Amino acid sequence: MLRAAWGVLAVTVLVGTQGPTPFHYGYIDDATRAVLAAAWDTTDAYQNERAYCLEPTDIRVDTSRDGRSETWTVTHVTPGVTTHATPMSVKVTCARTAIGRLHTHTPTTCAVIPAPNGFTTWQCAVGGVGAHLCTVDEVDRERADHDSLQVSVVQCARDAFVFYWPGHRG
Repeated sequence: MLRAAWGVLAVTVLVGTQGPTPFHYGYIDDATRAVLAAAWDTTDAYQNERAYCLEPTDIRVDTSRDGRSETWTVTHVTPGVTTHATPMSVKVTCARTAIGRLHTHTPTTCAVIPAPNGFTTWQCAVGGVGAHLCTVDEVDRERADHDSLQVSVVQCARDAFVFYWPGHRG
């Protein structure tokens, strides 16, 4: 099976007397990557971030024979229930059984412009310094840690994904 998506490896961390935790590798399988790529829009400056829930059956975890590495493969995504989505953020609710989330960082840069009436407006453009932010930001980390997720994924371009395993820093 070809693995055509980007993977990111987490830094090994020593944990008490349990020994080192394994390196983690993350992949999006071809069919799931095609679904996510089809939803990716490089022309709409005002598109909202999207979010998906990852159930235990949506991820396959393979451990190396020596136990030093794990390969996490996302095989399916289900759109989450979003309660607040903007071009710069998304809040999503997943079932309690979800073990992870995947969300997009759009290919746009936006400025938030406060209005005198208390409302804010967005001024967005495709590209720019904030486009394709391909990192897991602190808000992403805090949400994943708070929700006790096993894995979190950010899609930052049509075929670029960054994996994050809560509890791992690096």
